[in-house]
Amino acid sequence: MSASPEKARYEPSDTAMPEWAGVAAGAWEAPSWKAAAREYHAAREHAGGRPPQPSGLQPKHGSGRAASMMVEALMFELRDGIHVLPTKRGGLRRLSELSADQLKGVCARLQNFKPTIARPWTADEVAALVRIWGKSHE
Repeated sequence: MSASPEKARYEPSDTAMPEWAGVAAGAWEAPSWKAAAREYHAAREHAGGRPPQPSGLQPKHGSGRAASMMVEALMFELRDGIHVLPTKRGGLRRLSELSADQLKGVCARLQNFKPTIARPWTADEVAALVRIWGKSHE
């Protein structure tokens, strides 16, 4: 025995439904929203009218170091070897944004790849990567 379609239909009661217009108005009036909007527009004015970039996606200004997410993206691209570096979108740019210390860390990680992830790089491949990085810092 199955229930009739009329009995199975859900009909919300007026008391269970929130007043969405009031909820939306309250969200726009929240101080956290206003503060975030003011901060965004101040950063945009400081950037010459361009939208500000999230801090995790750009190099840390003044430190000469690329963001850790940038390093990890480069490591992912380099799993296939140095020969694919020019073909990967943004690979050369990411490499050029590394500091010397970051480059040393990347080189060590490349030579220590686990064979289940990628083939470990040879010393010649690492030397070629360092030469490419050096050309971007001339």
